[in-house]
Amino acid sequence: MTSDLLRCASPPLDLSPGTRTYSNNLALVHVVHVEQSYDGLGQFILFVFATDRWSGELVNTEPDKHLAAKWVAPADLPEPAFPTARIALTAYQEGGPSFSRLR
Repeated sequence: MTSDLLRCASPPLDLSPGTRTYSNNLALVHVVHVEQSYDGLGQFILFVFATDRWSGELVNTEPDKHLAAKWVAPADLPEPAFPTARIALTAYQEGGPSFSRLR
């Protein structure tokens, strides 16, 4: 399954406008099943990848949804932070489960 997901993220992968990496630099680290989206439009599955190689500068292209887009240390997530981001990052850092469900 991981190789199929990485093929979908075919090189180069635009992480956001201005930032880029390649699928061979990605590792699938967590999957989150969200049973009810924040906008009330239903379920979704979030695939979370880790990389230590990228280029460019991060840009907040959705200021109506996000207060900021910036690189921070994993222990210093800003508040408020999306529960999906917090769950996935915590599980990844602690070597915990690779799957979570949010209801």
